[in-house]
Amino acid sequence: MPTTGYIDFTTAANVAGGGADWTTPASCIVADDTNRASVDVSALDIDTSDYMRISGLTTGIPTGATIDQIVVDYLCMASQAAVLRCSGIYLARGGTQISSAITSGSTWGLTEAYKSNTFSSAIMGAGWTAANIDSMQVYMKVLTTSDDIITGSVDYARVTVTYTEAATDPWSSGKPAPMSYRLNKRRRSP
Repeated sequence: MPTTGYIDFTTAANVAGGGADWTTPASCIVADDTNRASVDVSALDIDTSDYMRISGLTTGIPTGATIDQIVVDYLCMASQAAVLRCSGIYLARGGTQISSAITSGSTWGLTEAYKSNTFSSAIMGAGWTAANIDSMQVYMKVLTTSDDIITGSVDYARVTVTYTEAATDPWSSGKPAPMSYRLNKRRRSP
């Protein structure tokens, strides 16, 4: 099965919803080790973030391909180890949640490291096409267990897509059928 390789997002935004706001969310579309999308959360105040919506893909997946798997990786870190984790990440089309949400039990460390979330066909739901991938949105939020104010940061987010190319009819190209097929066809004629 072909894989796209890493694909960059082009836009990111905070989605207000009762949690702590992500500041400079667009900073997660370029890995530069300086600018990061960040959020401050505390179990005593607001223990979860708003969702951050990341989107804007151009994949080059062939029309008619079946999407088998989507992997979302993000380069993240926290201001305190072992107290912050991604509490929900899901896929959407047109702002409507399509996949099941994935919750990560893995906490973020003090240094940047990639976390991966794999959406298999069972988790992401049916009907994904090349056009759907290009218009896909990823929503993610974080949760802390600490009473201290914890800053979570995402430096970079990317996607890898595994797909199956559409089956092609060898006779639909307008080329003549192979000689053996034509010969066999003639022998059967009365």
